Amino acid sequence: MLREQRPPGGEYGSGHRESRATAEPRRILDAGVGLDVAIAGLMPGVSATAKQGEPYELTLWSGESAAHISGEEVTQYGDRNLWDELEDVFLRWIEWGSPDRTRFGLTVTTEGQHVWLDRPDNVFR
Repeated sequence: MLREQRPPGGEYGSGHRESRATAEPRRILDAGVGLDVAIAGLMPGVSATAKQGEPYELTLWSGESAAHISGEEVTQYGDRNLWDELEDVFLRWIEWGSPDRTRFGLTVTTEGQHVWLDRPDNVFR
């Protein structure tokens, strides 16, 4: 894998932040492809790996930021709070009515690409 595709290794650096998940991690990851599209559109460049079992483990990373979730224990480091961002996307997706992937679209222009919900003028950021 390319360097930016690899999960962060080693121990968390100084300045890591510990918290508890407010949304159940397994529920987020089992929500389905519609949520996956929302995550890809709202959190571009973020990668994830999950490990089934007890406790359930999830690692998110992007650039110099990462989050490790074990059960409901969350450790984040770097400039971004990736787990908090993921919880926010999950809650937005629920507010939208938990749309499946067929309600999303992608428009590509010279200015970039834009993910939208239900109609091309409803771009989300």
